[in-house]
Amino acid sequence: MSYKIFKTENTVNNMSYYSVEVNDSRTMLIKASSTATQSDIDAFVDERLASENAHLEFLEKEEADAAYAKEQENV
Repeated sequence: MSYKIFKTENTVNNMSYYSVEVNDSRTMLIKASSTATQSDIDAFVDERLASENAHLEFLEKEEADAAYAKEQENV
């Protein structure tokens, strides 16, 4: 997926912060090389979103497991 970069701030050591619009209600700050391409930024955003989704799925499973254990009175 392609994301809109709406702001770039240069930092030291040939790095930049890219403010990226993920969707209408969410932005993300990505730190990458100042020479990063749109494809590089898209890959960073996709990777972070996948990581966040995996973490949320883990938390949901933990919650479901805890509820099941409570039901079974194994707590």
